[in-house]
This record gives sequence, structure tokens and C-alpha cells, in this order.
Amino acid sequence: ALAGARQHAYCPQHCPKANNFHSITEHIRKSSFGRLYGEWAGPPRGAEPSTMCDLCAHRWLFVVSTGGRTGSTTLVDMLSSHPKIHLAGENTNAIEAGMMFWLSIANKSNRMHEKNTHAIHPGQILCDLQQWFADIVIPRQMTPNAVIGFKEIRWIASRSLFAGQESHSEEEKFREHVLGLTKNLRFAMMLFPCSKFIFNWRRNSTEQMLRQNALFGEVTADAVVTPVFEAFAKKMPPGRSHTFVLEDFQDVRNWNRLLHWIGETNCTYQRVLHSNKEAYSIDDINASETKGLIKGNCAL
Repeated sequence: ALAGARQHAYCPQHCPKANNFHSITEHIRKSSFGRLYGEWAGPPRGAEPSTMCDLCAHRWLFVVSTGGRTGSTTLVDMLSSHPKIHLAGENTNAIEAGMMFWLSIANKSNRMHEKNTHAIHPGQILCDLQQWFADIVIPRQMTPNAVIGFKEIRWIASRSLFAGQESHSEEEKFREHVLGLTKNLRFAMMLFPCSKFIFNWRRNSTEQMLRQNALFGEVTADAVVTPVFEAFAKKMPPGRSHTFVLEDFQDVRNWNRLLHWIGETNCTYQRVLHSNKEAYSIDDINASETKGLIKGNCAL
């Protein structure tokens, strides 16, 4: 009951009912994917609700960044210093890999059902995919009922998702670029119905690109990505998205507003970390750096 209360408080306005067969089906049908997954608009005959998991068993949190040098590592380290938040680093766009699998099953579901007695329900596939993400995200030692998730800077869908679509004009390339960005995000929203997203970038995008090029020899953000992120975040349900730009990191009050948005009201940050200050590093932040970072009795 306590876990259920925590979950309801985490996303009271957009979570489907736990273990509800029709709720999950309705959730998928109403997702922005609509026309792509029309053949899964209704429950397949023979798909039993008892075989499905609870897609809201975990509280999920994701950091959506426009690339390197945005402060995303600091964001993950600050959040992970909370005893009930466990965020993993990048996973080379595993969201897209999951979406490719989902698409392949969605396109074949009717033909597969003709040859098999077991009906495939989209909720069952989502359960399998979400469990896969839990396996690669959840640490060996985790506080019970913790908020889990990861950060990712690779949200642009690859060319493989647009097979047969050749862009000729700059306008067509722009539309494809935007579609590729939002496709992965929309899939993540469907796969994790009880989730929150933190959008992160630099307000000064030119400075971000210069620093990326100086450090990595390449640029992973452009003038298109940030406005698309911003517009997408504004259209998300209330309480599901929070924008936190690098230029606002220095004021610890902004970090405490972020904690409050996540649902933590019993503890506060006392200062701000600065991860990867000199350059990118694969080393984890050590315990001495986070000592005294949070004050209070955290009870998320």
C-alpha cells in the first residue's frame, strides 16, 4: 500500500491503473504513435490480463540532454546523491533499440497470431522491454522503492527508422530531424507511463557547440534540437517534464525546486557539485565529494 501511495504521488495525473488490461490498451491507443500501431488499437482475442506486469511498478526518471557539455553529468551526480534516486549514465540510445523491436513485433503481430494459439498483447511486449531496461539500469545495491532511470544525449532516431524516405530539400531534412528526435521520446513515454523527464541544455547553444567541438572534435547539438526539446516538454502532461538549463545550476535553490518537483519535501541540497569540470571523465564521483550535500530526512 505504501509503494502504491508513493507511485500515485509521483504521477497522479498520467499513470494508467496498475495491472489494468484495458487501461494499458487505452494508454497505447492514445499514445502519439496512433497510426503506426493501429493494428494494436484493441485487445487481441485470447490475451489474458493476468499475464501482464505492472508498468508502474517502478518510478522512472530520465535526463534528456542535447549533448555533451550541458551539465548532464552534474545533474545525474546531484540526483544520485539522494539516497532514493538511482540514475545510470548513457546507454548508447537503448531506447531506439527497444523501439525497433517494438516496431518489428507490431508489424508482424497479426500474421504471427494466425500461426499460433497464443495471442500477443502489446502490454506484454512493453513488460518485456521495461524489464530489460530495469536489468541494465538498477544497480546491484539499491534502496527499496527507489526512483530509477538514466540520462541520454542520443535522442535523435537513426536513419534506419526512415528507410525509403529520401530527403531532398532542406525543409524535408529539417522535418525528418525533428521527427527523429520526438519519435524516441514518444516511445519512451509509452514504454514508461509512470515516468518523469528532465530536459537539459545550455541556454547559450553556441557556447555548447564550441565546447563540444573543442573537447570531442564533434558537435552533437545544433540550433534545431533545443527548440524542439522545449516545445515537446511544454506539451507533456503537467508534472511530467521539468526544464533545467546549465546556466541555472549555480543557484542551489533551483536544485531544491527540482527535488520538490520529483516529490521530495523532507530534505534539501546545501551546495552544488561540478562534475567533469575540466573534461569528460568515466570515473564515478567519490563519496567525499557528496558528503554533506543533502541535509534532512529524505523520504521520497
